[in-house]
Amino acid sequence: MLGFHRSTAFGVGLAIIVSSCGGAAAPSPSASPAAAAGTAPKPQDAVGFVSTKLADGPLDVLPTLPLFINVLDVPQPPASPIQHAHIAGFVYAVTGVHQLTIQTSAAQDVKPGEAAFVPGNVAHTHANPGTTASEWYFMGLRNTGARTGTPLFPGQTTLYETPDLLVTAFPAGKYVEQLNVTTLEKGGRTASHKHGGVEVFVILDGTLSLRVAGQSQTLTKGKGAVVLPNTTLQATNTGDGQVKWLAYFVTLESAPFSTNVDTLP
Repeated sequence: MLGFHRSTAFGVGLAIIVSSCGGAAAPSPSASPAAAAGTAPKPQDAVGFVSTKLADGPLDVLPTLPLFINVLDVPQPPASPIQHAHIAGFVYAVTGVHQLTIQTSAAQDVKPGEAAFVPGNVAHTHANPGTTASEWYFMGLRNTGARTGTPLFPGQTTLYETPDLLVTAFPAGKYVEQLNVTTLEKGGRTASHKHGGVEVFVILDGTLSLRVAGQSQTLTKGKGAVVLPNTTLQATNTGDGQVKWLAYFVTLESAPFSTNVDTLP
């Protein structure tokens, strides 16, 4: 079953699929090893694909089950700092500079296209040091009660949220969160692969065809999806130009981050 609605709640336990495929800590090669060696790549090989880690951080304790993931779109006027503590997650700057100060540490300027990790339940400040409104995303793993709870940020809207995720997707242990930005050139594709944890992505630009366990969906700018652990997937650029998306991962420390698969999903 596929989930790719903007700001839509789903029933408990639905296994929705997404990908932001790849998830390498550094840029991945844009062509498969077979292509580099002068032979035609196999259908399950990556072509025209680059995935770069923007930020990561530890998640020592999961929020109370059941869980879901949401991506919030936050406008912030100048001179309107937000001081609080909340769940762990990532700030991704869309327009304008996002100034993040965690406890007594020095302020960190997050520029458009950059991201920063916010530790869970640690006092911090979100600020806009510019003279015009900024825009940024915040994404994190939350208890399902937050669907109807107090908003984290003034003026926030939900860009994308998953259905309630299967409890079995989160065995006990310490987790790592990671945020990547991924691109596929026109006609490109990721390898056929699977991740050891949950993966969520949101399209920033272009058109992506996502195939997971025999089901396909098309995602465009502002749309998202989620893939549960150990589910084979492959993403293909079916648009007229480059496609770009954010990939957010929540992975058990002891689980493999990503494994290529020899068969198509």
